[in-house]
Parts: sequence; C-alpha cells; structure tokens
Amino acid sequence: MKSRKFFALTVPALLGALILSACAQGPSSPQPDSRLKGGPWKNGDAATLSGLYKEFTINDDYTFTAYINPTFMEVVKQANGGTVPTDPTTIATVIPTARGMVDTFLGGGKSDAEINAAIENWTWTVTGKLIIDEGEIYIMDALEETDDKDLNALDPSLGKANAMIGNFNMQKVKLEFTGENTFTFESAENTTAVTDYFGGAYSKQ
Repeated sequence: MKSRKFFALTVPALLGALILSACAQGPSSPQPDSRLKGGPWKNGDAATLSGLYKEFTINDDYTFTAYINPTFMEVVKQANGGTVPTDPTTIATVIPTARGMVDTFLGGGKSDAEINAAIENWTWTVTGKLIIDEGEIYIMDALEETDDKDLNALDPSLGKANAMIGNFNMQKVKLEFTGENTFTFESAENTTAVTDYFGGAYSKQ
C-alpha cells in the first residue's frame, strides 16, 4: 500500500515538473544565419559598376563594415531619371553618362583615372551591427560613417555622413539567401534610401 501511495504522489509531481520546465524554456530565440559571416560580399565587379560598387564584411558577432558611395548614387539617379538602376543593361547604359557628369563637376577633360580617383574618394566606410529579428529580417544598429566624409561630396553644405547615417539605426532589412554564397539585401520597411545605399544582390568572393 505504501508503494502505491508513493507512486500516486510521485507521478503527478514529475509530470508537473516537466510541464513547468517546458514552459520556462519557451520558444527558442531566432538565430542569425551563420552563412552571413565572412566576406567580402560584393554586389558585382568594381570596374564595371564604378561608384555603384558595394562591399560588406560581416564578423562572427554580426558587426559589419560596408563600403558604399551615396554621392555617386545620387549622380546615377540624376542620369537615370530619379532612380538607381538595378538591372545590368540599364546600369551599363547609365554609368557612362554618370561618369560624364562627374567629369563636368571636376572641370571637364579629366582622364578615366582621375574620374575613378574622385569617385573612389567619395566612398563611405560604414560600420554597424545586424541584429536578428525573425526569419530573414534583421535590424541595423550602431551605424557609423568612420571617415567623416561629406554627406554629398558635390554639396558639402549638406553636412557630414555620420550625422545622417544614424537615422538608419533600428531599420529593418531583409537578407534573403538565393544560394549558399549569394543573398539579396533590401529594406524591409520600404525605405528607399536604405535599399539604394546598402541594397543589392551580393555574392561572397
């Protein structure tokens, strides 16, 4: 009789403990996709894309360094009627026009090497951190432009890049893998500037 009473008391207690343990653990927290680590991730060939070339390196803790060129993007937008092109055919058509506009800004008659040097000098170095939200959605935080570049090199009166880049903190972005070594990057909140500045189709080199 004593063993039956013990069994009757013990089993419910064990079941209760298991249930409480399961409730305490709750659903597992989302984890970043480890395939993002490393790099450099590139959106294409630097020579072909000119100042539309972008590059990411993502560390083990999901901090990152990105190289982007918003000044040249603004020139390209003017050359393309107000939008940054994404398809290769349009890019190939618009880039020479945009480079011609840069030449005009520089005074005209500049060599390809001089135009390249000017565009390269406009490149921002941006550091930040990717924080997993859920699925393929991440939050960008701790953004900083490290070189104190002008917000727009064609109009220094607009101020500095680092004073603006923090406005993108806590913006949600979608990083969707299209293969083991390829992903697309875009704003998850339809923020055009985020997609223009950081977005694109990236592959690991």
